[in-house]
Amino acid sequence: SFPQEIWWLVVQQLTNRLDFDGLFLCARLSRGMATLALPLLYSIHDQSPASKEYYRHPELSVRLWRSIIASALGKTLYPYCCWIKVLKLGVLYGLHTRLSYDDCTIGLWHEFAEAPLGDLCAVRSLDTRGKERSILEVGDLVLSCIRAAASHEDRRVGLASLECPVNTDRLASWVRNLSCVTSLVVEDGAVLTSDLARAIRQNCPGLRVVDTDIARDTDEGLAAFLKCLEPNTLESFIVEQMGDIAGETFKALCAHSRSLKRLELFQLERPAFETLDKLANCLALESLALGGDGKPDYPTEDECLEVVQGLVRWLQNCASLRKLELCSFPWGFKLLTQILNAPSLCLTCLNVDGLIDDFDGELYTSLSHQTRLRELTLRTGVDDFFIERDQDHLEFFDAICCCPELRELATDELFTFEDVENISKALPKLESITLVPVFADWGVGDDLLVRFSSLSNLKRLTISAFSNISAAGLLTFLENMKQDGNRCHEGLQIKMTHQDDRFRLSKEEEALVRSVLSTHFKGRLTITYREFSDDVGRWVEVNDDGEEENTDTEFTGSDFLHMLSGV
Repeated sequence: SFPQEIWWLVVQQLTNRLDFDGLFLCARLSRGMATLALPLLYSIHDQSPASKEYYRHPELSVRLWRSIIASALGKTLYPYCCWIKVLKLGVLYGLHTRLSYDDCTIGLWHEFAEAPLGDLCAVRSLDTRGKERSILEVGDLVLSCIRAAASHEDRRVGLASLECPVNTDRLASWVRNLSCVTSLVVEDGAVLTSDLARAIRQNCPGLRVVDTDIARDTDEGLAAFLKCLEPNTLESFIVEQMGDIAGETFKALCAHSRSLKRLELFQLERPAFETLDKLANCLALESLALGGDGKPDYPTEDECLEVVQGLVRWLQNCASLRKLELCSFPWGFKLLTQILNAPSLCLTCLNVDGLIDDFDGELYTSLSHQTRLRELTLRTGVDDFFIERDQDHLEFFDAICCCPELRELATDELFTFEDVENISKALPKLESITLVPVFADWGVGDDLLVRFSSLSNLKRLTISAFSNISAAGLLTFLENMKQDGNRCHEGLQIKMTHQDDRFRLSKEEEALVRSVLSTHFKGRLTITYREFSDDVGRWVEVNDDGEEENTDTEFTGSDFLHMLSGV
């Protein structure tokens, strides 16, 4: 047999590849191999479908969490909970909720609540307090076990990321012994207080990431939290729902102006837009995402002229910025037009969606200066369907043809045959195209589909526009792509989300297309059919009786999780 050093390299490689089944097979070889493979397996458990897709795989998630919790109770052969690097109590909360309201999961609930976990599980109900109490008890138990094991072995607690979905003052006590924590994720921003920040500053010198879902009515409190952290340590700050968070928090973020690399603020309300220029000192940003809440009371550009000008100066000076995302953003077109042509700005990813100011045709001229772009999502929502080959349209395709590094493109612009021909020559590295026109009357047929086969590196084609594509069109498209042996299309995915039900492929036709995709490209076809409903006056999804073939490789180790639970 191979020496242990070789097996160690093998399990390390399997871990790097997130190969859960491979690690499981190694663990089954012998007890010695189990001691090598299982710690690494649990160190990446948060990347498994049982954790990331618990809503799709509740049975796997139940067994995973039973093994973790039971090990904290000392009821398993191995101390699984001591090997995890990420404790996502939010996933456990979501699983608890799913098991509470879904009648199809009664059996899973009973399995979850079996001994020795019964006392830790709230009664199966929608009672929020009961679920929160259960989550906190599990958090206390697992963290206590991890701390005790680390103390016994005279080492630091290895937990690197903590997620808490409950508003609790226990966080401060939890982090006091988590010196390796680098990431903190909370549901309610109200728990991000100055007391918690002081506990982090004293005990968690490596904390770099803070992520919260809701931060309402806590502008001053959140600002105090940021100010009490060690200055210039925070590298990533994400708030999914900003509420009335505004100027105080923005000024406090400047205490981390030299370290902050990623900033994402969504659901911004009027007070936030009126004070965004307070972020002007944050010049080390590499990734910035700003999004509004979709309400109609945005301040106009005239009302916030100084703020807009301050934003322009700020973003023009962010020389390290590589990714920019603006969604439901006022003055967005005006802002982009003025910053994209800045010599110091060199973006590799630009995502623009749902801007609510008047379209500025100069945007495309400015876009042509971003020649290093690798990913571009641009949905302007401009209704120019009846203006064939208008000047803005020409300038858009001229602009993206100035971006030879482009790999991914998603747009609501209307493609013509000539456009496809031009980008196939100008963008040799383009791998992914998503068509999202805003016009129900514009669709993709066989002729346009076949033109896309000229893209020499295409691996993903997503047609979110209405389509009336036939099996013959799909087969011609695939045949054209097979012709050039120098092209790279392995893993090709074709996704049609609005295929007209009148052009439904027969089961035999779908099987043939899937066979060609699988045999020649190791690819996948996904089709969603729709028909126009007179009852609701719009296109609606039509249930498909046939089951879609899934060619994805997916971890489904239910036997593995049964064994690991040991209970």
